[in-house]
Amino acid sequence: MTARVITKFRFFVCVNIDQSGQSSRRSVNSSVKVTKAAQWPQMEGSPGLGFVYLLRDLRALEKKMEDDGGHIPKSLLSICKRKGFWEDPRAGKSKFLRRDLLPVKVKYNRALYIRLVAHAVIGASRMQDSYLLQKLAQHEFHLIARAAAIRLIKLGGEAGMRLLQSSTAEAIAKGRTESFAFALRDAEIQTLGLAQLW
Repeated sequence: MTARVITKFRFFVCVNIDQSGQSSRRSVNSSVKVTKAAQWPQMEGSPGLGFVYLLRDLRALEKKMEDDGGHIPKSLLSICKRKGFWEDPRAGKSKFLRRDLLPVKVKYNRALYIRLVAHAVIGASRMQDSYLLQKLAQHEFHLIARAAAIRLIKLGGEAGMRLLQSSTAEAIAKGRTESFAFALRDAEIQTLGLAQLW
């Protein structure tokens, strides 16, 4: 089974799983045609798709978008504006319109889709995108929140840290304190050079 996750800008992650279920190839590429998310096969729970390898691929994707040096593609920004990017519709906390949902056919691909989009956005972001990075630093997925916080501080230095700290009240209001607190802590640890966390 081959699973390809592609958006129409500059990246894709290819995970090739052989018959025994072992992951045999992973790569990040930069010039591929578009494959819609609705066409992805089910990924969650697939044997051999190690989380460590996924982290490596997400970091490579983020680095690729950072090295390309452009702006955040509008199509990625439009995905970030969808309610389904920030809340899980299966949780039943609020009602979702069709336009609020993410374009994934298999519900188990939602987490992978969000991670790919978020890390591409984080890599392509600049200081003028600080509001989006502040918001991503409060995302329910801890690794997205961590990467966004670290990127904001990397871009803005002390000003980036103050921006993050100013988001505390918003994180409390949205009930995202745990994710935000870990992100802030990890960003401070990396900034002080105590550990390389991302």
